[in-house]
Amino acid sequence: ALGAAGTYLTEKRWVVLRDLGFRRVTLALDNDDAGIAGLHRAIENASKAQSEIRIFVIEPAALAPHKDPDEYVRASPPHVRAARMAGKTEVSSSKTVSTRM
Repeated sequence: ALGAAGTYLTEKRWVVLRDLGFRRVTLALDNDDAGIAGLHRAIENASKAQSEIRIFVIEPAALAPHKDPDEYVRASPPHVRAARMAGKTEVSSSKTVSTRM
């Protein structure tokens, strides 16, 4: 597990994650404009790094009515969280995610 802001996931960081043995990453960023922009940047940087890490995305809007993943986890019962997280989407690091709030 890794907790990181969207700005943390630079091209260089994706290479480090790959070299550390990460093969799958699930991104769950804030349900606001900055979170959506960070999600796009993180995926774009993964593509530039050619990291070959499988990327899964929990759409920011899925956190509603909460703004960030932490608020969502604290407020949601475990069975609700599990169902929502099962709905994550795998994206190719070469694709752009179209995310709407």
